[in-house]
Amino acid sequence: MKKAFEKWKAKKGFKKWIIPVDIALLLIAAAGYFVITSQYTNRFIPGTRINGVDVSNLYEDEAQKAVASTLNGYALNLKFADGTKEAVKGSEVSVAMLPSAEIPELLHSQNRFAWFTNVFGTVHESTIETSVSYDRGLLQTKIISLPEMQKSVQFSPHDACLSFDEKRRLVIIPEEEGNEIDTEKLLEAAGNAIQTVESELVLTDVDGIYQYPKRYADDKELTECMESVNRLLDTKITVTMSDGSKKVLDDTVLLPYLALGTDGLYTITDEMIEQCAADFVNEMAAEDDCYGPFRNFQSTRLGIIHMDAKEDHGHTIDREQMKTLIADDLRNCFSANHLLAYTEYIDHTDPMLGGTYVEIDIYGQHVYFYKDGKLDFDTPCVTGTEGTSRATPSGIYDVFAKYYDTVLRGPLREDGTPSYESHVDYFLAFYHGYGMHDATWRSKSQFGTDRYTYDGSHGCVNLPYDSARYLYKNVDKGTPVVVFRAKISAAEEEAARAEAEAAFAEDEKTEDGEEGKSESDEDGDADTDEEDD
Repeated sequence: MKKAFEKWKAKKGFKKWIIPVDIALLLIAAAGYFVITSQYTNRFIPGTRINGVDVSNLYEDEAQKAVASTLNGYALNLKFADGTKEAVKGSEVSVAMLPSAEIPELLHSQNRFAWFTNVFGTVHESTIETSVSYDRGLLQTKIISLPEMQKSVQFSPHDACLSFDEKRRLVIIPEEEGNEIDTEKLLEAAGNAIQTVESELVLTDVDGIYQYPKRYADDKELTECMESVNRLLDTKITVTMSDGSKKVLDDTVLLPYLALGTDGLYTITDEMIEQCAADFVNEMAAEDDCYGPFRNFQSTRLGIIHMDAKEDHGHTIDREQMKTLIADDLRNCFSANHLLAYTEYIDHTDPMLGGTYVEIDIYGQHVYFYKDGKLDFDTPCVTGTEGTSRATPSGIYDVFAKYYDTVLRGPLREDGTPSYESHVDYFLAFYHGYGMHDATWRSKSQFGTDRYTYDGSHGCVNLPYDSARYLYKNVDKGTPVVVFRAKISAAEEEAARAEAEAAFAEDEKTEDGEEGKSESDEDGDADTDEEDD
């Protein structure tokens, strides 16, 4: 017990001297803490990071440099539309970070008494905005020197558009993106990227650097236009003419009526449809209309001509009805077959020619023999003297007699003798005393010339000997003979008549205008007289 007490007493004596030591150590530690703390008045405490840069124990200017060092090796990668990349190095354009006002603010606002917290792994992270400068002139020089910026490799974009293919149908020509670059827009975007220290600039992400097509191949308007126009061009309207031939309104007729608008689209208007239908019907009428004192004849030299007849006959197309019918088909893109509608249709009384007939073209001075619809024989001729009573009569006749080895005699003189006598071997009579025969008294060079205008026959059709013999042997009695005078075709005649009618109408309009003006002048004079009175 005594020993225990002695131990306790000894221990209590120890504490008497150790307590002052503890206090002394605490005072020393506190003094050291405040000394160290005072050092961080102008320095960043340990564990401080700015924009990811460790600025522990650094003064303000040192921290500015440390943060600015992040630009070392900086480069801006430009990514072009084709995927290629070009680097603009910071050193090439004098990139530099400007001193940040936020760094001294962070320094002065930091809790310098917490300098020891990094011992426990505490990190004081701050993010500040930095300002970067660069030389715009150097940036421009760098950018315009890039291979992708050369004009020789750039091309403008092209819109998707409509075009006709070899089948005369609309197709869509795809757009071309182009790679033309707006240099000023790129300079502006690159400068902004450098100032914000971006590592990559994708040019296609910036509006205005590239120009893009305004219309692409999948454009709804293009597709609808193509489909509607092609439906119209696929329309085929066939009209059977009076002679059995076919007149077709198809894409070849429609194409000239399609006009490309400023918007790159074709517009099918009602006016266009009406005009196309009207022109088509008028064209058919010019070929088919033959009503009046004439008939149509398919001549060898001129095509369809008008021949005089004794009474009105033939037909006239009902233009309004046909125009309405065809316009409705076009509006509905409906292919159809039609027969002509007529306002007048009177069968002629002249004999039908059939496929076998003789054609005598007076102005052409030629004779043609058709057999079963095909030209069998033709020969030059000399007809009666034009402009005299000896002119060969035109019309449609028949071979009513054939004479071999005969003498042709003219009208009798006062003494009772014939005015002329001509021996011929072959004679085909077609109208009274008129006929086709050999004329051996004429030289070969006289046939088919203008001889008939001053030294023609007495009205018959003179032929070379061999020609007369051929026709005599091959042309039967009853064969139609068509004799005509025509200088122009029926279509040309119709056009000339229409032109004359238009000119006449214009003259009447002018005369009406002049009469109105004259009446106005008279009224003015009357007013003046009243004033004088």
